[in-house]
Amino acid sequence: FHSTFVLKSTIDPCGLFLSPLRSLQSLSSIHSLSNTSSTPQSMRILFCHGLGSSTRNRVSQQLTKLFDGTEHQFEAVQYPSPCPCWRVNDWLKTIEEKLNGKNTVIVAQSAGAHPVLNATIKHPNKVKGLFLLSPGFDVDFAYVDKVIPGAMERLKKGERLVHPASRNGEEALVDMEGFLQFRETCVSTHDGDLPIHCPVTVVHGTNDELVPYGNSIRLLMKLSSKDIHMRDVPGGTHFLSMDDDIVREEFEKFCIKMGIFKEVEKKVEKLRAKA
Repeated sequence: FHSTFVLKSTIDPCGLFLSPLRSLQSLSSIHSLSNTSSTPQSMRILFCHGLGSSTRNRVSQQLTKLFDGTEHQFEAVQYPSPCPCWRVNDWLKTIEEKLNGKNTVIVAQSAGAHPVLNATIKHPNKVKGLFLLSPGFDVDFAYVDKVIPGAMERLKKGERLVHPASRNGEEALVDMEGFLQFRETCVSTHDGDLPIHCPVTVVHGTNDELVPYGNSIRLLMKLSSKDIHMRDVPGGTHFLSMDDDIVREEFEKFCIKMGIFKEVEKKVEKLRAKA
């Protein structure tokens, strides 16, 4: 493991409590993770939601308001309708079509991080940075039974089930083939380091019952990037948004690092009052 890995956390990967917000770094040379630009760049920001969510979810609404009227272009990616059942590879194709060579950073939430990580590996020169909320990395089949009790046995028998919608989300028809595809194409199955070299920030709730917090730590340990940052949300669930103080703080830091904001303008801080 050769990247500079900064983890602001109240717990370690084994679940043992650390001093609040203790910073952990690898043994490689320490360098500044603040690569701010003197002049804000015109950027393209894509938002990729998770399964059961939609382009109308809380984060999408907040980001729409944040970037409205700025020089930046924000788009919540609209995935194709399942035909008939959900396939994560359809999401990947849609995201790849959105990578048009411009300065693009991607905000991904939950299962939306799965195709985003694959797209970043396939198109390294088109993605400038990643901000991941509760990323769906290395999710096992236990997830299915958490969302739909008893679902695995029914899926194994060939049944199709309705994945429930989250707030402002959309239901999705799912089957065993779709979950197998999700599992088999996850970047967690890659041997060795993942060839993702852009800046990556991850924010994850410590009480996430759908995607364990430790999964994000394992993700960061596989990345080749030398600009990796993770922050936990103590007591946070899977459904994080800009309503969370830590999420707003980390997203603003990320935007400054990427040159989206010139300086700390507290733009993100205003979201909770506006949204």
